[in-house]
Amino acid sequence: MNNDNNFDINSIINGTPSSTPNNANVPNQTSVTPQPTVQGISSTDDAAINNMTAADDSNAMVNEKLKRVEIDYKPPGKFKIFLMILFFIFIIGFALFLPEISSFINLYRAGKLNQVSEDITSGKMTCTLKSNTANLDMEYVRIFYFSDLSLNRSEFVLTTRGDPTQDETTLDALNEKCMKLDQHTKGLSGVSVSCDYSEGKLVERQKFEYASVDSDQLDSAFAEVGGTLPEFKNNQDIGEIEKKMNSAGYSCLKEK
Repeated sequence: MNNDNNFDINSIINGTPSSTPNNANVPNQTSVTPQPTVQGISSTDDAAINNMTAADDSNAMVNEKLKRVEIDYKPPGKFKIFLMILFFIFIIGFALFLPEISSFINLYRAGKLNQVSEDITSGKMTCTLKSNTANLDMEYVRIFYFSDLSLNRSEFVLTTRGDPTQDETTLDALNEKCMKLDQHTKGLSGVSVSCDYSEGKLVERQKFEYASVDSDQLDSAFAEVGGTLPEFKNNQDIGEIEKKMNSAGYSCLKEK
């Protein structure tokens, strides 16, 4: 046996390679470096990791936008706050002084706005109010005659309008009530009631001469019919009457 083709037994035992003969016929082999592998991670886990990474990126973008909003936010300036407060004060003032505003508008429409105002101690004060129900339109006119700012007589006119056909029953009932009041006040001193009823329209007039009116008899007559008793009395201060009428929604105008 050829010694060149034999391995040294001692080298195998001692763990050292023996020299390969120069003329040994050893085929060429390509060296392959093994790739590191991560044990315990599958393709499904890779997808989950990718999803988590995408979610983190999305949260980061949202946080970045919120930071930008916080940075870009600018609180309202002092001037805007001042305008808002002024606007609310204007609304409250408008509600409180609505009767005076209504009187101002009536003066403007009557063309008496530019006239020099003066204290009227004797003359008449006309107060008007319009209202309506589901079917009827009503117009109230109250005229107060006064001397030295003291009431002496008055005239109340109520005009009720409705549909001649649909509201005929209601208007008939109102006219009947007016006629009863007329009958109950005929014998009273200082009181006059009249009713003017035409198609779809009823005009009721009440006149009072307060110096001649017996308050007890007047109360009894109105109570029997169920009418609205006038709450004003002889020599009552016209300024006090004006305040009551304005608070009730009337627009009042004084003139000599």
